[in-house]
Parts: sequence; C-alpha cells; structure tokens
Amino acid sequence: MAAPGRSRELEGRRLERDRGPLSQLAGRHPHGLRLPQQAPSRPRRDARVPVQDARGRQPRPAGVHHAWRHVPGELPAARPAAGAVRGGEDDPRRRGEGGGQGLGGPRGGRAGPGEPRHSGAAHLRPRDVHVPRRAWHGGGREDRGGPGRKRPGTHRAAQGVRGGRAAGGQGRVQGRQLRDDRRTGLAVRRSLAGGPDTDHLGRLLIRAASRWLVPPRSAVRANAEREGSHHPPKRSNPTNNVGFPHVAEGSHGCRPGETVNRKTTPLFGAAIALALTLAACGGGGDGGGTGTTGGGSPTGSSDGDATIGVGSLYEPQNLDNTAGGGQGVTEAFNGNVYEGLFRLTDDGKVENLLAEDYKVSEDGLTYTFTLRDGVKFHSGDPLTSADVKYSIEKVTAKDSQSARKSSFEAIKKIDTPDDHTLAVTLADKSISFVYNLSYVWVVNDTAKDLATSEDGTGPYKLGAWKRGSTLSLDRFPGYWGTAASNKQVVFHYFTDAAALNNALLTNAVDVVTSEQSPDALAQFSGNPDYKVNNGKSTTKLLLAFNDRKAPFDKPLVRKAVSSAIDDKKLLTSIWGEYGTLIGSMVPPTDPWYEDLTSVNPYDVNLAKKELSDAGYPNGFSFTLDTPNYDPHPTAATFIKSELAKVGVTVTINVITADEWYTKVYKNRDFAATLQEHVNDRDVVWYGDPDFYWGYDNPQVAAWVKEAERSDTTEAQTELLKKANRQIAEDAASDWLYLYPQIVVASSKLSGYPVNGLNSQFYAYGIKKG
Repeated sequence: MAAPGRSRELEGRRLERDRGPLSQLAGRHPHGLRLPQQAPSRPRRDARVPVQDARGRQPRPAGVHHAWRHVPGELPAARPAAGAVRGGEDDPRRRGEGGGQGLGGPRGGRAGPGEPRHSGAAHLRPRDVHVPRRAWHGGGREDRGGPGRKRPGTHRAAQGVRGGRAAGGQGRVQGRQLRDDRRTGLAVRRSLAGGPDTDHLGRLLIRAASRWLVPPRSAVRANAEREGSHHPPKRSNPTNNVGFPHVAEGSHGCRPGETVNRKTTPLFGAAIALALTLAACGGGGDGGGTGTTGGGSPTGSSDGDATIGVGSLYEPQNLDNTAGGGQGVTEAFNGNVYEGLFRLTDDGKVENLLAEDYKVSEDGLTYTFTLRDGVKFHSGDPLTSADVKYSIEKVTAKDSQSARKSSFEAIKKIDTPDDHTLAVTLADKSISFVYNLSYVWVVNDTAKDLATSEDGTGPYKLGAWKRGSTLSLDRFPGYWGTAASNKQVVFHYFTDAAALNNALLTNAVDVVTSEQSPDALAQFSGNPDYKVNNGKSTTKLLLAFNDRKAPFDKPLVRKAVSSAIDDKKLLTSIWGEYGTLIGSMVPPTDPWYEDLTSVNPYDVNLAKKELSDAGYPNGFSFTLDTPNYDPHPTAATFIKSELAKVGVTVTINVITADEWYTKVYKNRDFAATLQEHVNDRDVVWYGDPDFYWGYDNPQVAAWVKEAERSDTTEAQTELLKKANRQIAEDAASDWLYLYPQIVVASSKLSGYPVNGLNSQFYAYGIKKG
C-alpha cells in the first residue's frame, strides 16, 4: 500500500493528466503554421473499459477522432499503438509497463516487452510505419499481458490498455479502472476537507462519469457496419433529467450479454451528483430565457453578470503573440484583452478600433493615424502614439515570432508627432497595410513580463491563468468602448475530446470553440438544448513539396502526385460531411477565392501519364515527414496507399512538432511534408522563394508584389487571382482540404463568433439568457 504522501503525488499526477500536461513543445506559429500548443493539439483518446466484439477486437471509443474510420478498399487508417494516450514517464501506472509513448504526448515512456523504443513525443503508428506486428496485436508479453503465444482472444488494446490473454486482460482493465474510481472517491473526500479546488475535482468527476454515461460511438458504428452501412446512423440522443445522454439498460457500450463492473456503480452515483453540483457552481449555471444562433440577438433577457465557460483544446504556450504564444493566446486574447488600431470582424471586414481616423498621402507611402481619446490600458496608463510605435516594432523585431512579421517589411520609419498622432512611412506602397495592422496588438510600452501577464486596452483584463487548467478574463470597468455583455469569461482547456464534450453536456462549459470529434456531434445536433454551428474556416491541410529538390522540382511530378490522391475520400474519411475541397491555398473567405479543384483533378490514369512525361514511368520513392498529431499520421497512411497505385513508394517518417520546426521549416531538410496553415490571405507566401517549400516562379512573385502595390482592391484581387491560378497549375503544393469550423454551444447563449478566422474568438458579445 502506497504511503499517504505517495498517494497524494499519484492523485496530483492523475489530475494533471486528466487536465492535460502543459506541453514542452514550442507551439510556434510562423506564417500561420498550426503546431500544437499541447501535445497533441488534437484531442487524445478517451479511456474506457474495452469491450470485445465476436472476433476479439475492441471497438473504437466515443472520444476517438473521426479519422479512424476505415476506408473500404484502402489500407486501414492509422491505429493507436499499444501504450497510446497515457504513456510517458509522468504516468505512474504506465512507467516501465510497456508504456511506450502517449498518443501525441510530450514525453514517451520506457518501452515495455514486445514494444519498440522511441524517443521524444509519441505518435499514432500507421501500419506502414515499421512497428513489430505484436505491437499491434498484443502478441508477446505486453504490460503483464500474459504468455507470448497468440490466441484468438488476444487483441490490440485501445486507448493505452495493453491486452495479453483476452479474459485476463479484461479483468486487469476493470481492476485498474476500479482503482481509478477509488482514487476519484479519495479526491471527493479530500476536496470536501479542503483539498483540490472544485474546478479540478469537477473536471475529474465529469471525465470519470463519461466512461459510464456516454455509450461508445464505436458500438453504434460496429452495428452499422454489420448491416452494410459505412457511416453510423444519426441518433436522436434523448437526455435524462440530469442532462446526460440517455443510456438504456444494458447499453454501456457492451455487446449483448455483457455487463459492466457493478462494484463501482454506487461510487459513481455519488460522483455524478457531486460533478453536477460543482459544474453548476463553476460557471455553467442556469440562465433565463432562450438563446439564438451564434450571430443573432437574444430573444429574451440576458444576465449581464454571467460567467461564460468556454471549452477549448488550445491552451497558450505563453501570453505573448510575438514570442510563440501560439494559437491559444490568439483565441483568448485577440480583441478581448488586446486591441489594434483596426479590428478584423468575424466576417473578415476591417473596422476602425483604436484608430479614430487615418489618412494616406497621394503617393501612397505615408499613413497618418489619429488615435482615440480617453483610451486607457488595464494598468491605468493612457494610450499614446509611443505605445503604438513600440507595438509595431515589437512585431517586426529580429527575434519576433509573429505570423505577420513579413507583412511589415515595407515600413521605412515610424514618427510620433504628438501623443495622439502616428505617422508611418513605407518604402513601397502596401494596399494591405491597414488590414495587416489589425493583427498588431497595442501594448503598453512600459509593460513587463508579457509572457505571463498583460497590459492591453480590451474589454477584459486577465483574471488568473492556471496552467493546464483554466484562463479567466474579467470585465474591465475602465474600458473606453461598450462594456462586455458578460462579467467574466473562463477558458477551460482540455486534451480529450470526450471530456470536453461531456463538460458541455453537464454545463461545465457553455460553448466549444472548435469541435474536433465529428462522431460526437450527433449527441448535440438532435438536442434542443444545444446549437451546432458550421462556420467558415481558414485552416488548410497541405501536402507541401520541397520544390527545390528532385523529383519535386518538376511541376509535372507535383501535378501527378496531386492527381493520384483522392482528396474527397480523405476528407470524408476524417470529417464525414464537414470540410471543403478548395484546390488552392485560398479559402472562400479571401476576396480572390476561386474554386480550383478541377485544375489537378483526381485521375489515376492522368497521374500515370504525367509521371511518364516527367521521366518517371516506373514511379519513384520519397520520404514523407509527418507530424505526430492528428490527423497527419492518418492522412500520411492514406496518401501512401493512393500513391502506390501509380508506382510511387512513400516512406512515412513521423516526427514531433519541435522536430518538424527544425528539420522542415528552418533547415528545409525534407522532400515532402504534411502541415496545417491557419491564416487567411497567406497565398502571398508562394511569392517568396525563401519560404520553406521553396516554390520559385518569377512571374508569380512579380504578380504578388504588383498586387501589394495596387491602388485599388479590384486591381489587387485580379492580380492575386492570376497568381493563385498559376500556383495551382504548377501544383506548388497539394491542398488536401479546408478544415471545418464547428462551434457547439448551449442554446441559452447568443452573440458568440462562429467563424474560425485566424483562430480568434471574440467573447465580449456573448450573452447568456
């Protein structure tokens, strides 16, 4: 029996694990790269009691990402390796037990018997990556899993629980979960005695309850597949009187005739009740009246003193967007804590904000801005032109990691004639200059420690940041404009999709900024208590070629590879009915968008002909550097199987986000890679031959520069359309698809943003009523 001190240490580690450890990854976003703020940036899988089907296989738990859907006729999608999800030295239950590596986790554990060693962050292991077969199927001794002989009941384990013999493995799984449930009970008792804060405890109980109250979607999918349907049917998901999805008797995700471990049922009755009580006290409370859709106006009264709980997968690395704060700090702070001279609306329009007015000289090279009167920082200091100058120079500094740094290369000098006037002189005309200024946060020039604090002018000030847990924003009483519609906003951070969704179901949060588990949408879409919003996104998934290196220095080879991949099937296998095919770097929200999916259509015969014309009639081989977080490993496996049809052999090299940043982005040491780009209007980076993908077309570069020097938006749009079409015809990259932007919220909420424009999430207009 562990000593009391050791028990507290284990419990603390468990709490940290359920919240999600603070990643050691850099979380950099140069030029809008979507590197994870936590590892993984996509949710880790939800651990549940595994249930075997008639063949001894385990179904996919409800929290598993849609990407695991098998595409008939193709190679199986990537599967979680033994020891996935909670591997790593930080988990005492995994240490030295074949823990391997956590699913996208920041640290891998020591490899156990029958499992290969890996270093650094873990990853999903596609079948095509060189992994011993028994790591898939439970052969050998894995996690005390019994003899090494293979039996029909031996199976690969789901969610980090390794199986040896089927019956023994199942008993061990339930034994471990019973032990977990007892620790939950210990947490309850300690909390009532002044232990962990109720927010931590409520999250722990919600997560524990989710194992019992939400039937795995995998069971529904298995039944659908046996009936000949590839997609699982939509469910109406009635709820019981406590707000959880209704679970009929015997529908705990078990097959007919199977039962759950009844020994823990009394404990969970108390745990669920306490979880609901804590959730009601913690920011998901009741509100009066009815809500409307995200962009609408409330039809009834709203509570001006409400606290809005926001569920997110993107916790900041730090609080400085010029120092690698990542997507999470943009989501929480942009427009809420910090403001710019201009504001980019949720529809992509530019509005004056801290700039009351501005004028442009006749030659288009000097911009003179007049600042608003009466604006104060949260510290109480008044806004001056010196603060704006400091803020722009902070973005353009040599060590800046701002995604918009290169957009201000035309700046020649900045003058501050008086406290309310700023004059910026450019070396060349820049029609996008005002638009780009909407990304510059105005910071007090005397502020210190911006990685952990703030001093902005927005409608909220920073309340508290509990790393790995929550970040709260409090309404700023001295705000110069219209006060926020709510008193407080609390961002709750998760690394697990199932836990995030169950937090919404139990009112622990009111809105989820970006739903990443399409399988979970059925429980919300048929429920009048929730609103599912399918907004507009600017995040693209790219197969980026190194256009400097053979064979990808030939446009015909790039075109052949693009035409050999069925982008539509890939998108459907991962996101179902959501997401968009665009055929270029330009999303529909950009003014110069055109549907270019027909430029390099899916056509295997065309791909073979183009390869032959390019001098590769028998194909070729290359290595695909693949980030280790979803959906990249799955997409890589799919791409490998598609290219094999035209004679192209792909070796998948799975790397961490840090490795990607160094190997691919900085050193350009790659042939092809997968990556996400989140920014709008970023097609202009194809006009820069020094960018990491090395696309070099002098005509395109000339069009991009000419577009930026245009006198009118019409001229700019025409030139960028020409550039974008040429980029697509050269197949500079293969733009696989545009991510969906799915915001799920309580129907009591209104005024929340529904579009994922550059990851911003304006919270000041949200009303609960």
